[in-house]
Amino acid sequence: LNINETGKFKNTKETSAEAVQSIEPSIPQCGFNTSQVASRQGIIINEIAWMGTTNSANDEWIELKNISAASVDVSGWQLIDKDEQIKINLASIDGSKIIESGKFILLERTDDNSISNIVADLVYVGALSNSNEGLRLFDSQCNLIDEVMAGPDWPAGDSSMRKTMERDLFGFGWHTSNAVNGTPKADNYQPVISYGGGGGGTA
Repeated sequence: LNINETGKFKNTKETSAEAVQSIEPSIPQCGFNTSQVASRQGIIINEIAWMGTTNSANDEWIELKNISAASVDVSGWQLIDKDEQIKINLASIDGSKIIESGKFILLERTDDNSISNIVADLVYVGALSNSNEGLRLFDSQCNLIDEVMAGPDWPAGDSSMRKTMERDLFGFGWHTSNAVNGTPKADNYQPVISYGGGGGGTA
């Protein structure tokens, strides 16, 4: 990250991939391909704006959440997409790497302008594909913690309405957010269940 004198990263589209995504020499570089089963303990992938926002389709963002009862040190943790064009090292977070119980990590693509009035914890480079994509979250020892696959489509999210893909409040399923532009750094909505007519469905 580009760091200014106050220790905060600068909001700039010129942030280099090397600065954002470099992996410390002592930390193993994880690869997307793995036969592991995701443990889904501690930190999970909680919300994805794979379609961008109403401001721009390029304003993609990813939110992680600590769902455990304890704080988690994410130093050396990595988030990698299917084609490995996105390799996010959470050691690059600007500030504490200790994520408290119930707290969120907001990762924004290219710059910190994706979401008004909400500061990104880390800026990354690389774009998510709208299909045939995937994300995997690894800890500092390359143990698979969480994953989501778009094969070929993402499990949820509405590209035309710019509604994000959110994790269910109970369990690890996915639903489309009720809110345009999603709920960054806030609790997800519970899916709306419709009854009557031709039967129920999840929004």
